[in-house]
Amino acid sequence: MKELAPIYFIATVWGEKFRDMLCEFAIASLLSKNNIAALKNRDDARFVICTTRHDFMQLHYDPIFQLLLAEIEVEFLENDEAFPGEHKYNRMSRGHALL
Repeated sequence: MKELAPIYFIATVWGEKFRDMLCEFAIASLLSKNNIAALKNRDDARFVICTTRHDFMQLHYDPIFQLLLAEIEVEFLENDEAFPGEHKYNRMSRGHALL
């Protein structure tokens, strides 16, 4: 049997609004029966979140995030708070570069 490549799901978010959207839409969708649960190589898969330390800790209070933790290994990459005057697209690009 051919070895399957590991799958990495990635997200970069910050702030309550986007944390909530991540859980309500993206993670909830990934938790449906034909997504993460259907992965044949789930042990090699990761969900990598690039966010602030505060936002990562706040995610742990969301029940959907707790379900994600039970299904797949979650890794955290720290993306500092916005630099003074930094445009949100630059911050998002920084997060993607880290991922």
